[in-house]
Amino acid sequence: MAEGAQAVQALQSRFGGAVQETGSFRDQHWAVIEASRWLEVARWLRDDPATDYNVLIDVTAVHWPHREPPMEIVAHLYSVARNDGLRLKTRVGDRGPVASLTSLWNSPTGTSARRSTCSGSSSRDTRTCGGS
Repeated sequence: MAEGAQAVQALQSRFGGAVQETGSFRDQHWAVIEASRWLEVARWLRDDPATDYNVLIDVTAVHWPHREPPMEIVAHLYSVARNDGLRLKTRVGDRGPVASLTSLWNSPTGTSARRSTCSGSSSRDTRTCGGS
């Protein structure tokens, strides 16, 4: 697999209806995943040799106040072997819940990035955002 577009196609083939939306802009690809399947899809993207997204660059959130649900969680994934990035997204309510990805990418970058998206959390707080 050579690029993010093929990874998105593989996601759609493997997870069907859990992939709610896909797109690209300037050859940067993304997929919106059903929140209940977020962790499962992320694990597959990391573990499948065809995708091999072995680096969690960061996790952030976007607030869309006029959309329901209003919060979009975005994980920026990268495959070192394929030199390819992918934005994995999910949408949740104002208070989540959304599963933490730290169990998959337990690294200083992945851990600190996940923590920074939890409103009001200290840098030493390891609770999951939204109580899940």
